[in-house]
Amino acid sequence: MPPLRLLSLLAGATIVVSGASEPVAPQQAIGRPDTRKDVESQLAMMDDLDIDTGPLSHQLTLLLSRRNITYVYSFEDLQGVSGAAVHGRLSVAEALQRLLDSAGCSKHFFAGSIAIVCARRREAVARAR
Repeated sequence: MPPLRLLSLLAGATIVVSGASEPVAPQQAIGRPDTRKDVESQLAMMDDLDIDTGPLSHQLTLLLSRRNITYVYSFEDLQGVSGAAVHGRLSVAEALQRLLDSAGCSKHFFAGSIAIVCARRREAVARAR
């Protein structure tokens, strides 16, 4: 997804950046120092995972934050959204994809981060046009 299109999806949202002490504007999430290659190499790591069903925001923290993978999402998008349980020896990428698929969300690489966009955000932007 082109960066400007992604910003339009997140426009007007309260953006949560992993590791940040408070929500930020979408434009402030740009320019992180790590690269897509760095993120992809972290996602390729295998791990024994034990993530129970629950709020997707919590599941993302369990999966990505402890690996220092930066991700951004709209706080409003993930309100009330749950992901399926993920258990077993998997790559971080496969586990992330399972969580996102179960919650109707997708990932996009953006400024050295992973942006999480859920179906209801895409639908709201489409209705507003």
